[in-house]
This record gives sequence, C-alpha cells and structure tokens, in this order.
Amino acid sequence: MDILNFIDGDFAKPAQNAFFAQERPFNDKSVQVSNSSALDLVKAIQGSHTAFNTWKDSSLEDRIQLVDKISQYLETHKIQFAESEAWDQGLNLQFSLTANIEVALEKLKDQKAQLQKGIPEGYGVLPVGVVGVVLSWNLSTRVFAEKVLPAVLAGNSVIVKASSYSPVTVKLWGELFRSVGLTAGLVQMLHSQDVAFKKLFITHPGIKALLVTGNLENTSEIIKTVAQMTTQQFKKLQIHSGSKNTAAALNEPNEAEMGEILNSFLQGQGQLAWNSSRLFILDKHEKQWTDFVAHKLQNLKPSESIHDSSPWTPLMKMKSVDQFASLMMQAKTDQAKILSVDGVLPSNKYVKPFFTKDMSNCSVLQQDQVHGPAFILSTVKYGFDIPKYSNVSYYGHSASVWTEAGKNQKVIQALDVGLVSTNQWSIYSPGVVEGVKQSSFGNMNSQIFGDFFSNVKKLT
Repeated sequence: MDILNFIDGDFAKPAQNAFFAQERPFNDKSVQVSNSSALDLVKAIQGSHTAFNTWKDSSLEDRIQLVDKISQYLETHKIQFAESEAWDQGLNLQFSLTANIEVALEKLKDQKAQLQKGIPEGYGVLPVGVVGVVLSWNLSTRVFAEKVLPAVLAGNSVIVKASSYSPVTVKLWGELFRSVGLTAGLVQMLHSQDVAFKKLFITHPGIKALLVTGNLENTSEIIKTVAQMTTQQFKKLQIHSGSKNTAAALNEPNEAEMGEILNSFLQGQGQLAWNSSRLFILDKHEKQWTDFVAHKLQNLKPSESIHDSSPWTPLMKMKSVDQFASLMMQAKTDQAKILSVDGVLPSNKYVKPFFTKDMSNCSVLQQDQVHGPAFILSTVKYGFDIPKYSNVSYYGHSASVWTEAGKNQKVIQALDVGLVSTNQWSIYSPGVVEGVKQSSFGNMNSQIFGDFFSNVKKLT
C-alpha cells in the first residue's frame, strides 16, 4: 500500500515520485510513504493561500456545519480509524478507540460549543493565514482534532507535516475530507524525510504560524531556526514536547485501582506523551504495591496484535530499543532494586518493562525523559512530600492523582504540571494539555478564537 500526500482536495504522488518504507511495529510489513520535496511544499502553500482567501470570510454557521459533518463521519468510521492507527502506532484496538478516537469526538463537541458562543464581546478577531502543523504519531487522530481543526475553525488554512510513524493518518483524514466536501486546499497533508522540505516548512514566509508536537531534539532545532530569522519575519510559535509524568496513589490500595494505575505506565510503553513515568505511594502501602507490581510483571505476556489486550506492546523506534539497555544500567548504577518482566521477547522491537525501587531522588532517571518502559516506584511518608520530588523534573506535562474526593488538594495544587487528573489517567481527559517548563514553548492558547489561531484586537 502506498501512502500519498493529500493536496488541493485529493491524494497525489510526490513531484519527484520518491517514497520511503515505514515498518509497522507489530510485524515486518511495511508501507511506502510519500517522501515530499520542497516542490511539493511550495505547491501546497500556493493551494493553501487560495483556500484561505475564500474560507477566511466563512460564517460561524458554515464552520459549525463543518464540525457536524466531521463528527458524523468520524463517529460512523471510528472503528476503522482506531484499527488503522493502532496498527501504525503499536497499540491495542480498545485503547486506540477509547483514548484516541473517543477523545477526538469529545474535542469536536467542545469546538462546536466554542463556535456557538461566537467571538467574545469586545474583541475583533482575524485569522492568521496559513498555519503549519507538525503532527506527532502519539494518538494522532486525537492530536489532529486538537491541533489542526481549531486552526481551520478559526478561519485559517493548514498545512500538516504528518509523522512518518503513523502515515495512515493522512489516508484516513484525506478520505474524511473528501467525503465531507472540504474546500480544496484548506487542509494539505504531506509526509517527508527530506531536509530541504523540513527547513522550508519552518522558514517559508507564506506560513504565518507554526504548531509543533514532537520530540525534544526536533523541537529544539525548530526553535533555533525560527529564532535566527526573526529579523526578517516573525512567526507565531507553539511547541509541545517533553514529559515526565507523575502518578500518585494516596488511597488504600485495591486491586482494580492498582491495575488502572499500572496501565498508565505500561500501555504505550513509556512512549506516549501521557504515559506515567513515576509512581509515588505512601510508605505504609509499600509492600502491597511492590507485591502487586512484581506479580503483574511476572505474569505479563507480550502483545503481538492490536487484538491482544496485554499492554506490553512493541516500541515504535529502534533508537528507543537501543537505548533501553543503558537505562537498566543507569538504574543499577544508582543502586535501585529492579522489578522486571519475565518471558520471551517476540522480536527485536520488544524490551522487558521494569520498575525501579529505592532509587535515589538525585538520579538522572528521576528528571530526564525516557522513551521506553523504565519506570520509577518511590515512597513518601506524607502526601505533601510528593510535589517536592515530582517537581525536580525539567518537564511539566501532566499528573494523575488517586485520592478520596476533596482530599489532598494542596498536593494537587503544588504539582508543577499543565494538567492534573484525579482518579483516572490523564490520557482520558479531553482537556488540552498546555504544559509548563520544558514541556511547552511559545503561545499555548488553543481556543478557536484565542490569540494563537487568530490575530486578536480589543474594540473600545
């Protein structure tokens, strides 16, 4: 199967007919993905400007109708979306459906409500123009709904540089846009591993704003590139990158809740921006938790298909596989005790998830981002000690706290993160994670008529 670009309302081969192979994580099957050049990007920008000149004057009713059409299509085809992206993203089907597609549908409901409220009184808003979005592979339909659609609904046109690790997303959304009759050129979607393409995407003056979701290495280079050209042009910039998420269990342990908490670590193998990385428990509950984690890991079986329910899935990137041994070595150097999975690895895309116990709070593993299933179990005497140790991380994406209703509010308030979810994993919250510290950079406003997707002026 070839994955084509989506340009000016239809699927198209890249100008130079170049493709790259992308393997799917559950098997050795690969797809051929368009490797776009700068020529493809220039064509997309031209089409985007043409579409913008029409769409910028569209009414709120037109935009609400578009949301309704997208919602209806996604609801009808949600199993297809969940299944296709689960194969690309190495996740099980039910999780992809719940955390990816269902959350995307909730975001669409919120966007419709924003449009129905209209432009805030006392403000004038003008769309920015052509917005560039670098899309991550993490639950990419959800991220598409969160990052791409608000830009369109604010009156902009959008060019999406899609992730090579989830190429099917372009196919799915292209088919959706053709079905709902989206204005040609309003959303352009391309893949590329070409250096010239990537640089032009960041620097082209025709792209007025950049929204980037991706790894720290790529996003830091984008920040540098944008900074170097500010004397010639200024772009609005919004970057989401980096996480070291905390789970805190302050309730009396019970097996159902413990299983749900453990799932926030294992489902996604530490690769998802929402994955929990550190588990804080109270001293008095240590034995129950240690026994539970050890038992679960000893009995964990690898998942070899999207239809397997096990959360032990393959890693997406061989780079993460190669780095995993060094994580185990670092944990042992820091004199941590290891709770690890037994069992045979199905292929070289799998590693054995492990938790550390009694690790020093000064360890780099407590602070650095880890792209794999290496997790930390830490004990505290009192709940109010948790923020002190959690906040040492450079990142502030999200936290999930299990506690009795109304209790431990000071702990929740003190956590230095963009989102705190109580009594459920934060991944199931449809709210936008704006992030703090090194998890974000730039103007993080995500509202349709906020000051990132629109140029806002006060009217007096």
